[in-house]
Amino acid sequence: LASSFGGLGLLAGYRVPRRTLQRRYAELGPATWSEKAVACCTALTVLGWMFREPGFCPGFAELFPNPSAVNDATVVMATSLPLFFLPRSPPAEGDTPGGAVLQWATVAHRLPFGLFMLIGAGCAISRAFQVSGLSQALGEVLAASAGNMPLPLSMFLCSALAAAMSQATSDVAVANILLPIVHGLATSMRLAPLLLMLPVALNCSLPFCLVVSTPPNAIAFQTGYVRQTEMVKLGAPLVLVGMCAVQGVCWAYGFRQLGVSEQPSP
Repeated sequence: LASSFGGLGLLAGYRVPRRTLQRRYAELGPATWSEKAVACCTALTVLGWMFREPGFCPGFAELFPNPSAVNDATVVMATSLPLFFLPRSPPAEGDTPGGAVLQWATVAHRLPFGLFMLIGAGCAISRAFQVSGLSQALGEVLAASAGNMPLPLSMFLCSALAAAMSQATSDVAVANILLPIVHGLATSMRLAPLLLMLPVALNCSLPFCLVVSTPPNAIAFQTGYVRQTEMVKLGAPLVLVGMCAVQGVCWAYGFRQLGVSEQPSP
């Protein structure tokens, strides 16, 4: 139990309720046919992930004409679809003839398809930023405008662009686009690259304003308790506070801890 709480020790004098746990375990009863079927499909999913491209030997993806098309989602689909056809009970018992372990009515009722659409929209916007060249164009504008500015202003401008882009696309995509650009910018300014890369990397993790910014935002929005206007109203101050906090931490502690010189190299 201690490991379940991050390795924290239990309170002094606390005793594990073994009898209660044993009683609750006994109340579960033996595993049903449906539970065994789900357990088998889950085990097959894990094995499929492990042996698709194990690294130490050829994976089963090599059996297909296009191995790169076989990914983790392919494994999940292949092991989940049988649940729609496997019977809910052994044919000999015939408790629910014709009933499957998993039925579409249950899936449609339980799964939040609206949430998946929101997350998918965020991924599509992120992809559009990259394919259209908009992200690259923003990075080039940043490099052209911040090159002749003082270091604090250049750092703030790079951080502001990273924070703004992370509201409309994924933080990983923003980091992949901006970090190489600010590295080249710092090199052209004869500065240590970490002077610009560190605040940019940290400001990529401030997606608080839009539903499509990050999956947790979409999950909160899907509950119906948070509206988009409220998210912008409360998220914008958080972004500003986060930007100021990143600047303060980098100047007061981060650069010194990493041994980064704030002076241009000769």
